Parts: sequence; C-alpha cells; structure tokens
Amino acid sequence: MDLFRSTLQPVERALTDAKLDKSSIYDVVLVGGSTRTPKIQKLLRDFFNEKELCMPINPDEAVAYGAAVQATILTGRTDEKIKDVLLADVAVVSLATDKSSGDSRSIRITNDKGQLSKEDIERILNEAKPYESEGQEQREKVAGRSSLQSYVYSVKQAAESDSDDRLSSSDKAKVKQICDGITQ
Repeated sequence: MDLFRSTLQPVERALTDAKLDKSSIYDVVLVGGSTRTPKIQKLLRDFFNEKELCMPINPDEAVAYGAAVQATILTGRTDEKIKDVLLADVAVVSLATDKSSGDSRSIRITNDKGQLSKEDIERILNEAKPYESEGQEQREKVAGRSSLQSYVYSVKQAAESDSDDRLSSSDKAKVKQICDGITQ
C-alpha cells in the first residue's frame, strides 16, 4: 500500500510548489503508464475528493512526446515549442531491472538516422562528466525532499483520517498546519 501511496508524492509536490490547495484544482488529467492502474486512479480520485478523472490522452503518446522533448533538451538544441516545458520525474531508460526475478533488460538506442556522429556523442558524454557529481548530489537532495514529503503526507493523512477520534479537532488542525508549513 505504501508503494501506491508514494505515487501521490509528485501530486502533493506540484500542489505545494504551485501554492494551491487540492480543492482549487478544476481538472485532473492523467497521462503515463502508471495511470492505467485502477488502484492509482482510486487513490487520485480519493485524494481529490471524488473528482472525476480525465483520461483522454493516450499514455503511450504522452511518454513518447516526453522522450522527444528530453532528447531535444539533452542534445542542447533549442526550440520555441519546448522553451517553457518542464519535465518532472523523468526516468533514465537504463533503469530496467526486474527486482522480483533478478532479470535485467536493456534498451538499446541507436543512431540509425545519422543525426549525431559517434564523435558528437562522445563529445556530449565528455562534456557531461564534470556535472556527474553535481547530478548525483541533486538526485540525493530530491530523494531526501521526496522522502520528507512522503512522511509528512502520511502523517497528514493519518491525522485527517482519524476516524477513532484519537485526536481532537484542534490537534488535527495543528498537525495539518505543521505539515503544510513543512511542505511550503
């Protein structure tokens, strides 16, 4: 259950970053492979107080579009169409290990169209090396922040869903206020 609940972290983070309350959201649009999972759909519906979810976008097309945008960014090209696009939670394609069986699969990306020469690819990789430790540091910060937000969200959810009335109304309000303060 915790794994499914963790899928709400990016939603909480987006609301916090935008300084919005979930009640101010008009439409919830789902894209991406995991949005096909009924349990995730139910969690999102519950999170947004039974709001009907919009799923008109083909998840495969959304993933392909995101990959194309990411490729454009990584190659250093600039394009007016994507100048204001922000990609969040992008997973590297080399992360394809089935932990339950130990099987490992890889995706091979080839340059059959001749868009980048072997020298260009080597140059890009060499230019990226100095930033590798900076990237690792950033990933650790993001993971730490995500872990904190997940914990704060679970504390907030526990207080809000306290059906046994173990907490008084004022204690619930304090917990919510503290949690909101942490995620601001």
